[in-house]
This record gives sequence, structure tokens and C-alpha cells, in this order.
Amino acid sequence: MIGDKIRELRKINDITQQELAKKLGISFQALSNYENNRRNPSVEQIKLICIFFNISADELLEIETEKDRQKVQINNSFNNSKNIKVKIK
Repeated sequence: MIGDKIRELRKINDITQQELAKKLGISFQALSNYENNRRNPSVEQIKLICIFFNISADELLEIETEKDRQKVQINNSFNNSKNIKVKIK
């Protein structure tokens, strides 16, 4: 999960939760919630985390191959914009 990856990156880089929270401009509690998989970071926070650790979003989200990307298919009906379905294989 994303929280596990954030914790791993933080520990590899020898930075405390408080230090990382400060660098990201979030509270210690918010970071703790991410790392304990109680909450997911926003898209903006994901971007900041990727920039801070110099990694891609694919790496943070642990999307390793094209096969992983193909697990999610989005079916969009152009005739009815309310009929948008996401199918996970």
C-alpha cells in the first residue's frame, strides 16, 4: 500500500516523520495516517512526495509494468456522460 511505501522511503532516507511532515507542509498526524494506511494522500501530496524522494508516481504507487496498468480499464460512454464505469480485473 502507498503508506508502506512512504514509510519505506522515509526510513531509507533516514528522515523522521516530523521532518518529512514539515518538508511536505503537512501535520505529523497526517503523515502518520498515510503511513498507517488510515488515509491516502491527495494528488498534490503524492506529487510533493515524488518530488521530495525523486521518484515517479508509478514507483510510489508500485505500478511496475504495463500489465499492472492494464488491470484497470475505464469504459466511457460518449452518449451518456453519467454512464462512466471503472472495471478492475
